[in-house]
Amino acid sequence: MPEPPHVDIWTRYLFENPWPLAALLLLVGVILAWTGLREGLKNRMKVSILPFLLAGVVILTGYLFTTSGEQAEDVTRTLVRKAVVGNTGEAIALFADNAALTLSSPNNPGFDLDYIRTQLVNLARQYRITSNRITKLHGYTESSDQATVHLACTTEVDNGYAPTPSQWVLIVQRQEDDTWKITRITCISINWQSPSTRQLW
Repeated sequence: MPEPPHVDIWTRYLFENPWPLAALLLLVGVILAWTGLREGLKNRMKVSILPFLLAGVVILTGYLFTTSGEQAEDVTRTLVRKAVVGNTGEAIALFADNAALTLSSPNNPGFDLDYIRTQLVNLARQYRITSNRITKLHGYTESSDQATVHLACTTEVDNGYAPTPSQWVLIVQRQEDDTWKITRITCISINWQSPSTRQLW
């Protein structure tokens, strides 16, 4: 899997994952309240209210704001769900018109949307997926209109030899109509091997 893009600390720990910061603030509040009570320091006990309030603000902020990374994760989950049940039409609708599929690296030349559609149709026709487990799903906010998702799955199909792991990188962008669609999808590996066009599905 390639290195993930950089995400600024405020986006990561305020908007996307507020729990570590909120837990730290709550811990500070508990320490201030406990030591203030133990030592009879009323001012310290009053000050201890502030970290509790800030923790509440942090958690509320995380719930109120949806980042590009979170939007991209939702699109990716939907794509996996549609592909697993063989709903090709709704799966292809998640791709932008200029979408491309690349193999091994996002920097490699890509195949166009018609090729992606063909591959999804072949997947639905040739295999019946009996189970699929997402083992990694991490969205990285790059801007207000774009995010990269690192995805890993373990998939079982009828008459398959064993569960097959695969790794993917998706770039998801906000479109002019305010929808979020996949503009680039890269198959990094299948069964820990670099994929070829023959073994993609």
